[in-house]
Amino acid sequence: YNGVHYDALVPSGSAATAKKDDDSDTTPHGGALGQSLVTAVLQKGFRFRFGQCVDGHPIPSKSDHTASVIWLHGLGDSGFGWAPMAEQIKMPWVKFLFPTAPVQRVTLNMGMEMPAWFDITSLDPDDLQEDVDGMLESAAYVMGLVQKEIENGIPPERIALVGFSQGGAIALTAALMMAETPFAGCVALSTWLPLFAKQAPKGLTHPYFVCHGDADPVVQYRWGKGSFDKLEAMGASAQFKTYPGMDHNFCPQEAADVAVFLRSVLPPK
Repeated sequence: YNGVHYDALVPSGSAATAKKDDDSDTTPHGGALGQSLVTAVLQKGFRFRFGQCVDGHPIPSKSDHTASVIWLHGLGDSGFGWAPMAEQIKMPWVKFLFPTAPVQRVTLNMGMEMPAWFDITSLDPDDLQEDVDGMLESAAYVMGLVQKEIENGIPPERIALVGFSQGGAIALTAALMMAETPFAGCVALSTWLPLFAKQAPKGLTHPYFVCHGDADPVVQYRWGKGSFDKLEAMGASAQFKTYPGMDHNFCPQEAADVAVFLRSVLPPK
């Protein structure tokens, strides 16, 4: 994440910038770049208060808990909306976390307040007016959740990210910011790769599972497929799955496919 957006968040000459070229793998998230972004966001302060982080049930016991999944909802939803997936997927060794985005005004929805990971001005994939600050704030929050799991004894390679729609954009952003971390993988559902992320470094080693319905009128199918193509161009090991006739939704077959992917990257231990 070099260029104008990084420089706007991390002032030149700051301690965070000075750490940018440090290759030490003792920093949280496995890399100085991701950590410097988190540090800069925390120093700048979050503009909004994040909502409740919901635990999926059943919650594994401490002895059984060997992996974690952080699952991000879409615009206007909450962690409660996706929490039933924990029981449906049936991975009793995994702790599922369903965080809730902060309530804020969304320009696209006539300024109405709702849970949103960042502001949206348009559904046009060619619209360059991205709320980069909001995206980085939410990505930093998610990376903080990852760090808490690591501090609780879960290795980064046993942690996966999942996100639907707007939440998927944040999951992808956080995943790319943690490019040096050996985390388990990222699932992107009916979503897109933020445009500013196109400058992310090549050589991604994490597996990505990208799913999209070909009848999606909200996040267009071509936008999702184009995002997958960008991930592959960055060197990512990525799979793309099309769901014929599915609109901006989540279907039973998709749920089954996500479960298969998560079990492959987070097998019982």
